[in-house]
Amino acid sequence: MGKTSGHIERQKAFERVAFTPIMLSLGISEFDMSKEAPDIRFEYKNRQIGLEVIDCYPDEFDREKEGAIKSLKKYIKNELFSGGIYGLHSVCLKKTIYEVEKISSIRATIVKEIVGLINGTHNLEQCEYVSYISSLVEKQSKETLVQIVVEGMYMIKTPPADAILNCIKKKNALYPTYDETLDEIWLLIYMPTNENHYSAKGISALGEIETEFKRIYISDWQLRGRLIYEQ
Repeated sequence: MGKTSGHIERQKAFERVAFTPIMLSLGISEFDMSKEAPDIRFEYKNRQIGLEVIDCYPDEFDREKEGAIKSLKKYIKNELFSGGIYGLHSVCLKKTIYEVEKISSIRATIVKEIVGLINGTHNLEQCEYVSYISSLVEKQSKETLVQIVVEGMYMIKTPPADAILNCIKKKNALYPTYDETLDEIWLLIYMPTNENHYSAKGISALGEIETEFKRIYISDWQLRGRLIYEQ
């Protein structure tokens, strides 16, 4: 199945975010994202460079949890809005929600606790899943916004070396498909925002590895980026 125009636009937007810290550090002002294989093209020191971008998710289960939290956030927002509860509601949930086999199975209970806290019929000691809530309501607004965090979810983590090497291996297999007219092909490994907030900060430079990429960069959701490999 081919990618929709909306999917392509979102993908290119993420690639632009991933490229931003590298672009700034190299002083790149013009680049082309209209083609694929590789994703981004630009001139650097009189050479035509192609940059391939890959998202790095160190733990597939983290992606499942992130998706579950996003789905829960949408559900809570819709339930509050349909119940006539407007405003911005920032909710912190206990880590115990991850002990439940399916978060979707407890979402009605979570909404009941949130509504009770907002209306004053519940207190935090009575809540099984909600550990904190802050609400900001504007009298004239009829919009509902919800922010969800889980205790400990903003702890910064350094991804394991295997996760980085797996990304390189995946793109090594595609290297023969990249545009041969380019002078060099580089790889950018991006750590996107996810519920475990992996960071590029603690990643060390790579030693000898099997790859044809001339350079390998890494960047993250906090716009940190640096070179971790160069031939």
